This record gives sequence, C-alpha cells and structure tokens, in this order.
Amino acid sequence: LLLTAGVAFAQTDADVTDDSVTVEIERNPGLDYDTSQFVGASLPLPLGLHYGLEDVDLFGTTPDLRFRAETDFIFTRNLSLGVDAMFDITQIEDVIQIYGGPSLNLGSNLSFSSPSLGLAVFAGGEYRFNREIGFFLELGSGINFSNLVNFQPRVSLGVNYHF
Repeated sequence: LLLTAGVAFAQTDADVTDDSVTVEIERNPGLDYDTSQFVGASLPLPLGLHYGLEDVDLFGTTPDLRFRAETDFIFTRNLSLGVDAMFDITQIEDVIQIYGGPSLNLGSNLSFSSPSLGLAVFAGGEYRFNREIGFFLELGSGINFSNLVNFQPRVSLGVNYHF
C-alpha cells in the first residue's frame, strides 16, 4: 500500500490527449549478445580449433572487427597456426551474421621439414542459436607457399562457444 501510494504521488500532473504522445520502440540492431570472446572447432577442410576476440578497436576501426587465432590440421598432414581478421558484412534477421576477411597461416608438415606460408580470403555466416552457441559455415580459397605454390580451398562447418 505504501509503495503504491508513493508511486502514485510521484507522478506529475499532465494533460495528455490521445494524439499528443507517441512512443517509438526501436529494435536493437546487430547481434548484441554481450560477449567478447569465443572458442570453437571446425571441420572438414581444414580441421581446426580457434580462439577469437570480438569488437576489436584497432586504429580507430569500427567495432565490427574480430580476430581469430587458429590451429589447423589439413588432411595432407600439414599443421598450421594462423590469424584471421573478420569484418561484419551484413546481418539477416537478428541471429545470422555474414562476415568475411583475410587469413594468414604459417605451417609445416608433421616432420617440420617443409615450412609454408598461406594467404587466404574467406566469407562465412554464423547462426547464433542462443547467447553462447553459434553454428557457422565458411567458404574461401587461398594460396600456400611452400616448396610448391598450390591452391587450397577452404570449406569449414563448425560451432562456436561465445563467452
């Protein structure tokens, strides 16, 4: 009773007609799930594990930049460590984020006798199932510089855990 009376007395007296007040409710644009890091796994090509940082402000860029450090195992017995820069391209609904970017990988075969450098570009989309779990698909291509220069496709299906 005291709480109700206090709230009632706290209101101001105002003349309000039906047409004088409009309230616009704007949906929150973007995938704002309040997470700043993620870990994940992907397969089949390359089979990989990764750790990423979201909303990186690098040299005054927009907060749509993400970095991902990854380790990949390609089925030709090549192990690599890489860094991806991911830029948000567009958004579908409130749960699908389309992104793309460049990738740099340093690798070697499992006997460490043949080092390699790989450069790639990729595009992908992530479906956020909930605040923590997201499923993604990425397509891309790259060039691997080792003893021979070869073309490497990039097709990855995986899951991310955001925290």
